[in-house]
Amino acid sequence: MEDLKQLLADGRRAAQYAWDHYEELTARKATYTLYGPHAYGTGAAIPGKFISKRDRNLTLKTRRKQYLVYELDHEYKLLRVRHVFDQIRDPLYECFELDGIQYACPFVVNRKKLERDEVLALSYQDGKPHYLGFLGENSIIAQFFEYVSQEKVLVSTYSYNPISEYTFHGYLTDPDAPPGALNSAANRACWEEEPRYTDFSEWFRKTEEGSPS
Repeated sequence: MEDLKQLLADGRRAAQYAWDHYEELTARKATYTLYGPHAYGTGAAIPGKFISKRDRNLTLKTRRKQYLVYELDHEYKLLRVRHVFDQIRDPLYECFELDGIQYACPFVVNRKKLERDEVLALSYQDGKPHYLGFLGENSIIAQFFEYVSQEKVLVSTYSYNPISEYTFHGYLTDPDAPPGALNSAANRACWEEEPRYTDFSEWFRKTEEGSPS
């Protein structure tokens, strides 16, 4: 439970960092640009089955009316992800690293205004996604990936909402109850899935080798 509380605090700190450094983050120039189907959050930068295989089909240009724009630096690291579907409310995720964790904070395009209160977090271990977090102001969903083989990854998912009066199971929330208890603010689930990676440099290598773009 202490770890989940820390992740909640980390999300708030990352949102404050993005706000304090907004001008610096938005001034960064992109070296590479990719386009992909419209998807949730940072799209193809999210590991796991939150994002479908179809939404990971990236191209150098697009004719879609609704899509995502991925802006990368010279090392293929993600600078930002921009949603294009509504000129008034298009969100833009500014991406940055803080204490070894990669964060993406959503702003309204061209405005220093947070688009929503959810920050995305991602960390790597041995070059593979290890931790994924959807960090809200008062609740989080966190996933941890354990690679069983080349074709299989074990995903442990925690949801945590300490301010909810009732738990997912309909019991009064006890803030001291351990994760998984019927009256706990935290739930845990596990499953296996096919690994889905988020390495944009790999996409460029495939393109250079002649894969369709």
